[in-house]
Amino acid sequence: MSRKLTPKQQRFVEEYLVDLNGTQAAIRAGYSPKTANEQAARLLADVSIQGVVDEQIEKRSRVTGIDSAKVLVELSHQAFYDPLVFADIKKPADLEKLPVHLRKAVTGWGWDKLGNFALKLADKKGSQELIGRHLKMFTDKVELGGEVGTRGEMSDMELANRMLTLIGTLERRAKGDGNGGA
Repeated sequence: MSRKLTPKQQRFVEEYLVDLNGTQAAIRAGYSPKTANEQAARLLADVSIQGVVDEQIEKRSRVTGIDSAKVLVELSHQAFYDPLVFADIKKPADLEKLPVHLRKAVTGWGWDKLGNFALKLADKKGSQELIGRHLKMFTDKVELGGEVGTRGEMSDMELANRMLTLIGTLERRAKGDGNGGA
């Protein structure tokens, strides 16, 4: 589905797709640097512009073969490796003995000041955080539903019970028992 944009809007879309930075895209597209942030917010809120951006991102995904599932698989290799697996790695050739999914946790290697072979492994916490954010496990707000009375308010007791339930769910997820879902 092709949407009709002005040449300046089209330029904004092209620039936005470079780095997904709306303010910089607005500046590069010719909008005033003083108002670029506001212009970017306005442009990105436009349904037609957002539609073109979404279409272009989807097109890139098809062309490159990169989609969210592929990214999550790669992140999972970096997030859930066992560091003890790498204890016997003493030279680059030893890496070839590892399965591919474990090699993907290695982000670099070299020799330290003493001449020992050293590996740089992926940041487990950072990878886990990205996965958790994708799964919406970590949010800055707590969404609670339900109504009490006719005004849609929650009583203090109901709020406390919901919070205890949420805390219990998060604790179960952290322990990995698989029953952390709602």
